[in-house]
Amino acid sequence: MKKTIFTLLIFMGLLPSLAMAQKSDDVYFIPSEAEMMAINAARDSVNQKLYDQALAALENQCFIIRFETWEGSTGRSLYDSRSTFLELDGEKIAYQKPGWGHHGMVKHVGKASSICMKKDESGNILYSMVLDIPNVFRGTHVKIVLDPTANKCKVYYRRKYARETNGYDTGIVYPLGTTTVLKGQEPLLR
Repeated sequence: MKKTIFTLLIFMGLLPSLAMAQKSDDVYFIPSEAEMMAINAARDSVNQKLYDQALAALENQCFIIRFETWEGSTGRSLYDSRSTFLELDGEKIAYQKPGWGHHGMVKHVGKASSICMKKDESGNILYSMVLDIPNVFRGTHVKIVLDPTANKCKVYYRRKYARETNGYDTGIVYPLGTTTVLKGQEPLLR
């Protein structure tokens, strides 16, 4: 009986190594240099198309930014990009993020003013505006920095009397109407 148990334990110890030996015969696809160049060219053309769409949306003041992360002095937070967003349609702005003591998502609606767009030395598009959302963003300056290689951006907020920002959101810029988001209820006006 002891020999049988000992043989089983040895066999169970050898079983993973036998499985590894069989798996090592698998063939993996390694693309050639020409294929890698074609893959990179295709990826670059898709990113350029997305960048052009995002730039046109910013110029038309008709875009939505789906937030992915918040990075600040307290660390990094991940968001559900389907329900956290900043939407601009002309001068009307909608902003939705978790927090501020609310249960679930609450969409805040307001106005944007002093909208300005320019390009910096490194090729980034700088888009700035002042938000006036009652009880949330009164006179808050927002700066959106669009990455020159794709439709990714960083959104910085500076309160009316603050000297500097304490973090930023990262997200993806889409033309309005090309992506869907889950909108929460609007707060009751008092």
